[in-house]
Amino acid sequence: MNYTAMTHDQIKQAAPSVFASRPFHEVSEKYAFIPTIRILEGLEREGFGVFKARQSNTRIEGKKPFVKHALRLRHLGDMGKEVGGSVPEIALGNDHAGGGALVFDAGIFEVLCQNGLVAAKEKFANIRIRHQGDDIINRVIEGAFQVVQDFGRVIEVRDHWKSIRLDHDEKLAFASAAHVLKWKPTLDEEGNELHKFDSEKLLMVRRPEELKDDLWTTFNVVQENMIKGGLDYVMENKNGKVRKMTTRGIKSVADDNRVNQALWLLADKMAELKA
Repeated sequence: MNYTAMTHDQIKQAAPSVFASRPFHEVSEKYAFIPTIRILEGLEREGFGVFKARQSNTRIEGKKPFVKHALRLRHLGDMGKEVGGSVPEIALGNDHAGGGALVFDAGIFEVLCQNGLVAAKEKFANIRIRHQGDDIINRVIEGAFQVVQDFGRVIEVRDHWKSIRLDHDEKLAFASAAHVLKWKPTLDEEGNELHKFDSEKLLMVRRPEELKDDLWTTFNVVQENMIKGGLDYVMENKNGKVRKMTTRGIKSVADDNRVNQALWLLADKMAELKA
């Protein structure tokens, strides 16, 4: 496992919009600029480091240095230590083009599959700070520590889900529900499904250690397959012509966060049903 935080040069290469010194010129006059680099520097002073950085794509000329970006941060001290194969993280999102608030979510990094998961905002601290008002930087730092206080509860949920056993039908039901979260059915005029994807492929394990029947492992396997893509399926057009297709990985920062949180809620619902 990599315990070395990214340097600013590495972050800049992966997500240059983190270092924007002003907002995109089309934002409204009410928009209060919250420079992510100042937030990052404040969190670094509090002992945090960045372990993953990414940003959205755009086709709008001149907008790339300001688009939505996401950072995964871990505390470099005791709060960031590995616990049973998992490392607590802060998922930070910001946008210098007026596309949304600055957001902190509780996250967890799975060492085995290198997955970065995001806990559902309905269940844990979800700090949203609008680009308006005064003393924003201090409010942001305080928000980050509210997320840190939820690290213990996230680990408790993980341990609980590890104790829940699923049979094959239950795992398939979870995968089928997850499939709909990302790929809505494509239907012909008569209501027949054209997008023929076998949900069971979302249960395909990539490592022998994942040959388990607990809810936590199932959740991780499905999440990884959805985020990384590369699964074969068949697409039939309205004329009956069949094409072999492959699912695409999730590249969008917003879609990554949406799918992650929706999967967490789905797993939480499965845990309730099993209880």
